[in-house]
Amino acid sequence: MSKEEQVAAIFERVLPSLDEDITGYLCGMVAEDPLQGEELLVESVGPFLLSTGYCDGEDRMVALCKNLNDALNHEFCRGGAGLPGVPIGGKAAPPQLLNAPVRMNAQMDAVSEATKEIFGLNNVRSQYNDTLEAEIGLSKRQERKLLQEEKRFLRNSKL
Repeated sequence: MSKEEQVAAIFERVLPSLDEDITGYLCGMVAEDPLQGEELLVESVGPFLLSTGYCDGEDRMVALCKNLNDALNHEFCRGGAGLPGVPIGGKAAPPQLLNAPVRMNAQMDAVSEATKEIFGLNNVRSQYNDTLEAEIGLSKRQERKLLQEEKRFLRNSKL
């Protein structure tokens, strides 16, 4: 079922006996962004409801737009394509306390071990990274000095 067909079904349920042509036009307009919110529905759909005589006052028009917004939110957010349980255009639910304490130490240890290997914090990579970092910020004199030290180290390690 396409988005426009879903919106048309909601319009038929919330606004029964609205003229077919107007319903088709409004469905096309609302289907572009079905989660646009109550205020925008009042601005876009409301004038059509008043001009066709579907509702007799602005209070009734606002109430119908609110019902339409709630139905759209339910269809496209909670029950369909959106994120489950996320209210759109309404008040957010108050935060709830957790039932049990959350222990993240084991998960964090696993993540830190993986991070060490990825970013070079194990022994082999840390030595390489230290050398690489040292090479980046050295002057010519410092480079010559390091080369001499490396040669001395290699000579001493061969003995």
